[in-house]
Amino acid sequence: MAIWIGLRLHALECWQPSWHPQPEALTTERSTETQQSIFDQCAQHALAYTPAVYQGARHTVLLEIEASLRLFGGVRNIVYRLRQRVRLLHHQLSTSVAPTPTGAWLLVNVSQARKRYAYSYTSLTRALDPLPCLALPGAQAHRQWLDAIGCKTFEGLRTLPRAGLSRRIGPALLQELDAAYSQTHTTLKAYQPAPHFMQRLDLAERVDHTVDIMHGIEHMLARLCVWLVAKRSALTRLRIILHHERYKESAVHTQHDLAFGEPVHTLSGLMLLVHEHIERLPLKGSVIAITVESIDIAELQHSAGGLFPETLRTPAERRKLFDLLTARLGPQCLLHPAAVADHRPEIANNWISTPSNLESAAQDGVPQLLERPFWLLPVPIALRVERNRPIYRTALELLRGPERLECGWWDGPSIARDYFEARDTTGARYWIYRERDADPAHWYLHGLFS
Repeated sequence: MAIWIGLRLHALECWQPSWHPQPEALTTERSTETQQSIFDQCAQHALAYTPAVYQGARHTVLLEIEASLRLFGGVRNIVYRLRQRVRLLHHQLSTSVAPTPTGAWLLVNVSQARKRYAYSYTSLTRALDPLPCLALPGAQAHRQWLDAIGCKTFEGLRTLPRAGLSRRIGPALLQELDAAYSQTHTTLKAYQPAPHFMQRLDLAERVDHTVDIMHGIEHMLARLCVWLVAKRSALTRLRIILHHERYKESAVHTQHDLAFGEPVHTLSGLMLLVHEHIERLPLKGSVIAITVESIDIAELQHSAGGLFPETLRTPAERRKLFDLLTARLGPQCLLHPAAVADHRPEIANNWISTPSNLESAAQDGVPQLLERPFWLLPVPIALRVERNRPIYRTALELLRGPERLECGWWDGPSIARDYFEARDTTGARYWIYRERDADPAHWYLHGLFS
């Protein structure tokens, strides 16, 4: 048996939130566009629990949750969570539960409904029978005729002969009545979130401090995260616009675009990075409005977690750390290795500013044929030789090699070296090489293994 939840937002006719510097203060002003925006946000909250979400008349959202009951702990838990989420929209919410979508719509919209939660067809029948039959949208056209025969309730309408009733008023009203009591075919259009997020928040007064601006941005990012969950996506690029003038003819604004190495979909992850950028952003003047816009999104990737997760061991965790360091230090202060297609180690070992996509950049370098040391010295250190053995603090034992590198004769500098992996008496490993053209042999230390 299907389980449907009805959600109805009250006082949604013409109100738009306007943000104060204090997060607890909220005023309203009339806006038809924001009316639909809040209605969409309610549907987006519902998409966190089931993909079967529909928007109905009178600002009512219907969702079918039969497949989600075990995951979220039953109907009561889902209704409670929805109430908590929609409370953030600063609107009163009425809820209902029924085994049919039309039944759930009626129980949440008809004020005479004494019982709004019907978990079976039997309890649904008891809840619907006392309702006025004029609550059905199709009954309004036949109001005078129904009043003339004394038919006031759903129960009275159901007791009338169906054949005669169909001949007098047509089959449409009977179909609505059947849809309320039984799981008949009902045409519903599934809600689809907008493909692009862009919303503007007008501040109630001019704001000059970053702390107050962050309150408004956090409010907008919370809406963005609800939209991302509904889209089952994560954000890769974000645009924040701070408006300094209220009129279009003198529009002055500060625009800041953010690119994330790792797609972000949580409010905590977004706020951590956005705060680092905004607090260092020079303002052109007082801020009177904020616009938040999604530039690029990516499909949300889910990974199986381990019993004992390790910090910064996954590429996603490393990219989040790089994003944070780049925001705090600047892109030129964070470097990462990018190999050059050259066999000479001092040329192949190149460092560049951290790009937004570290994983693809790391794969652009030359494949390493043999293990290379973690630390490469900028200038090789000459080693002394005793009894034909190179010495660095202690005598070195050759473990692996030689790896012969002979190149650079066409563009210089030309090298002819035999590289070895060596170890001293303490167990430390080194990367050393011997000049092939020198007599006697000259040894040099070029790198240190971790």
